[in-house]
Amino acid sequence: MHFEFKSSSLDLIESFWQFEISEQNISVPFLLVGQTRDPAIAFDRSHVNFRSVLIGQISSVAIYIITTTNFDDNLYSQIIVAV
Repeated sequence: MHFEFKSSSLDLIESFWQFEISEQNISVPFLLVGQTRDPAIAFDRSHVNFRSVLIGQISSVAIYIITTTNFDDNLYSQIIVAV
């Protein structure tokens, strides 16, 4: 079973679901609760210097995004499912 959620806010969200297997006549209600956290991301530099560039010429510099968000290894154990 796989759940994917894309939050539009950083609140605690509750979602009520009904898991069904029609061929076996099984229906189980459950509540999925989750909380979205703001990621801790930054660029690898505070400024970009393109040096001297003539008008009409192209210059490029690579900028990397660094994440320092600590993702728990036991993320799935934090998902609360009430059946």
